[in-house]
Amino acid sequence: ADFCGQKGLIVSVDDSGTVAIQYLGTKPPVQAMISPIRELNYDKIDEEHRALLLIIRESQNENKSESTERLVIRSQMPKTLDLEQISEVDLPSTLAPLYTSMSGMSNHSQFVKICVRIYLTYSGGNKNATNVSIILSTPAYIHAVPKNFLLSKVAGLKSTPTMVKVYLYANKAFIPSSLEASVSATYLTSKGEPRVATHTLQLPLYLTCRPKAPMKTASCKVILDTTCEAFAGAVSLTDLFDDFLLASQESGCDVSEVLGNNAMQAMGFQLWSPAQINSTATASASPPSPAVNGSASAAVVSVLVSKNAGRYRVQADSYPALYVVLAELERRLIDKVGAIIAAAKSETDIDPSNNALFSGSIVRCTDPLPLDEYFASISAHFKTRQSLVQMNAQLNDLAHQFRLVQKRLLVRFKDKNPTPLSGLDTLLKETYTKLLQTSDSISELQSRLTQQTAELECFSKLIVCMASMRFSFPPNERMLLQSYLCPIIQEASEQGWEETVDAAIGFAVTSSLARTAKESSNTFVKTNIDMPSSLDSLRKNIVTLMDRLEKGGKLSALPPQMPGGSSSNTSSSSNAAVGGVVGAGSGSAKRSGK
Repeated sequence: ADFCGQKGLIVSVDDSGTVAIQYLGTKPPVQAMISPIRELNYDKIDEEHRALLLIIRESQNENKSESTERLVIRSQMPKTLDLEQISEVDLPSTLAPLYTSMSGMSNHSQFVKICVRIYLTYSGGNKNATNVSIILSTPAYIHAVPKNFLLSKVAGLKSTPTMVKVYLYANKAFIPSSLEASVSATYLTSKGEPRVATHTLQLPLYLTCRPKAPMKTASCKVILDTTCEAFAGAVSLTDLFDDFLLASQESGCDVSEVLGNNAMQAMGFQLWSPAQINSTATASASPPSPAVNGSASAAVVSVLVSKNAGRYRVQADSYPALYVVLAELERRLIDKVGAIIAAAKSETDIDPSNNALFSGSIVRCTDPLPLDEYFASISAHFKTRQSLVQMNAQLNDLAHQFRLVQKRLLVRFKDKNPTPLSGLDTLLKETYTKLLQTSDSISELQSRLTQQTAELECFSKLIVCMASMRFSFPPNERMLLQSYLCPIIQEASEQGWEETVDAAIGFAVTSSLARTAKESSNTFVKTNIDMPSSLDSLRKNIVTLMDRLEKGGKLSALPPQMPGGSSSNTSSSSNAAVGGVVGAGSGSAKRSGK
């Protein structure tokens, strides 16, 4: 192609829509490629400047009332999995290859698919919202097609709502980490003001698992207790998961034959994804192969009910596999039991706010936190990261060696008086072979790291869930704890999970969870977060965090202050105090484990 007078350029477009102009060889174009210079229109610049100043003055007016115009987003989930062929949907051209590659996938492939309808309505009367840009944020195991799209306008309330179809593909190769997705929309009001609207999608449970006969024994167990003075007994599993059973039945699964006659007290959930037994205890273990529908490697989570005691035992052979079912069970119990307790409150003449009859959390968990297994999962993830760093360094050295051998061979070939190659050709072949082997090893390590990252995310959320029920956390405390233990880490980021969590928990321990003002005055904020050489600091911080939370500490509390607002910089005494707490925390963890 010709561009700005330069010939022989190559124009390429990737699957994300990025356009690149490239050339062959090592000599760049001599002339700079710049767009034609346009003369500035000062009158138009002054007019735009005055208009912006007017908008700024109007926005700073104290008497100005906030606009009532809003973009309302709602969603409709399907009742079953989409087992038919993909219907037609308007897609951006950049997503067409992905759409084509995924079309025709059924329940027996590596993906399961549902079609979600998103409805948009503008509460501006006869007015319209313009330039509506919608972005879907999904968990790692979910692929949305399309993931973002642009609408020129959305009509007001008097018009038919704008409907958009979005296809969600759940990858069976990855363990599910969440059942929530979000829809964010940016738009302009009728007055040209930018606004943002958000909506949370509650994904159906059948997108991640299917009914299965429960297992009688398992190595990983968590018990939930719903007994309180205002509510006795237990809600049956068929009442809790009625929509899941109905969706599975309509998808072709004979629920009565799979679960038997005891479905009210025992139910199994077979995840589409595999999970390693004992939660990836060793880093050298090979990554599990993707689970195929009905494969033996798929994880099975069983829920057993003690009807009279009001307890629910969730068990599986892997802790990460427990999280999705445990979190969904907790959410449904809170809705069901909470509605029963609310009805009981309305029927009594006693003020519930002043009565201990209705105090306490609806769902509780008194089981000790599985920190040993959690540390094993962290260690496996960390060792894989270390191996990946070493293999990348080895690949860099081999590539450097390969280039040097190439240069020496070129010098020998250009020499007018030929000289022996002295084994350089053999060295070139061996280096090239090692390059291919190292590249394959890096690809395998990256796949293993992706699997272990998904499992570590599920395990971290399981720890947050159990700790929140164990310590009776309100929603804000639970969100804070999840922000410390479950950071959002991009795969291409230089900062990994271990160093990020270590820095976050270290700050929390010496600030809101500090025992004394002297300890809080030595709060240390890391400016350079690099990959650590060991996990000792992370283990100590996690044990200290759980120990102080068990003793009544609050993440949202203000750090203790020195008398008179003075501060102390005795770092040695602070370090000694932290060391003492770490030891105490370890003992507490062991006692709770007993």
